[in-house]
Amino acid sequence: TVDQIDINWPSGTTQTLYTYSADQKITIIEPSGLCDCVPGEADGTPPINILDVVYLINYKYKSGPAPTPYALCNGDADCNCAVNILDVVYVINYKYKSGPAPCDCATWVANCGTLQK
Repeated sequence: TVDQIDINWPSGTTQTLYTYSADQKITIIEPSGLCDCVPGEADGTPPINILDVVYLINYKYKSGPAPTPYALCNGDADCNCAVNILDVVYVINYKYKSGPAPCDCATWVANCGTLQK
């Protein structure tokens, strides 16, 4: 089943979320509000650096622990709603080749919907 949830935030932002099962647990963060996720900060210890690159590689290819505190958001540097090799390349380009910074939490939530721990 698909359930639609319309949220009107105090900031004036309106957000529509869709859940696909009754038992799906989600935590909703206001897109324009304060978020505690830093996309690309995979190991949970700022700033974004080579340790995050190693953490992502270990997670994706060596059965290492998931990014923290949000497995998807913290690992998804390019805000495409997935954690994959593109995020590793994105962080390397950002840190060592003057590439664009990872997206911010509000952008991630706007693109991907919710934060789940």
